[in-house]
Amino acid sequence: MDSLQRGLQLLRLFDLTTTSLSIAQVALRTGLPRPTAVRLVNTLVAERFITAIEGTDLYRPGFACHQLGNAFLQNEALVRAASPVLGALAERTGSSVCVGVRERLDMLFVLHLPRLGANDRPLQGATVPMAASLLGRVWLWAQPPHLQADLIQQIRREVEPQYGRVAISAVYRAFHDLEICGYCAEVNESSANDFTIAMPLQVRDTVNAAVSCTATLSDFNTPAAQSNLANQLTDALEAIKKDIVRVDTTAAANAPAMERQALFQ
Repeated sequence: MDSLQRGLQLLRLFDLTTTSLSIAQVALRTGLPRPTAVRLVNTLVAERFITAIEGTDLYRPGFACHQLGNAFLQNEALVRAASPVLGALAERTGSSVCVGVRERLDMLFVLHLPRLGANDRPLQGATVPMAASLLGRVWLWAQPPHLQADLIQQIRREVEPQYGRVAISAVYRAFHDLEICGYCAEVNESSANDFTIAMPLQVRDTVNAAVSCTATLSDFNTPAAQSNLANQLTDALEAIKKDIVRVDTTAAANAPAMERQALFQ
């Protein structure tokens, strides 16, 4: 493993739940010798990817990480297209909406629009295990058979020891629901008052993400009401896909003109 790969491995340790780490924790979690961990930390501090927390032996993500994250969110077509459409859906239905993309065997929340007036924990930037989350199971269902089979094998090998066979059982239950109605729904384990539906988002031939919509169960406690929410989410995803394709088509059409203009600058 080269230095760049080790540095990226170290940066992956930080998330919404792990906001600071000591060098000892870095060495333990990466399996690197302490001297190597020290060198990596010093290099990342020098490049402002992490920064020391004054008065402690801890380090946190630095300004360079913030800059990269903002650059991604500002330039990611999915986030730009989804934000206004899903924002309108959230306001109209009184729900919270999340967009997740794959990050190894996890799902990374790239967009979270909380319910108006609700004290929802911010999820943007957080990760959840693919097999243990509705978003992840929906995304996995929509993948090509060879990729799906490979990921399920990885889940059996790496996730089952932590979550048990319940993770794989939940995956196949979700697959069954998706085959029947095109979306997956469940009452949230953490809050029996919340009801979530999720669908894959496919642009052209690639499933780019999965989208979930969480609403108060008492507002959607009949099959008709739940079906209506699913239809609204379906319409929203269609609008997002059309906007992404339109932006891509416009960018492709403008590219030659922009290249010609650059030659004379």
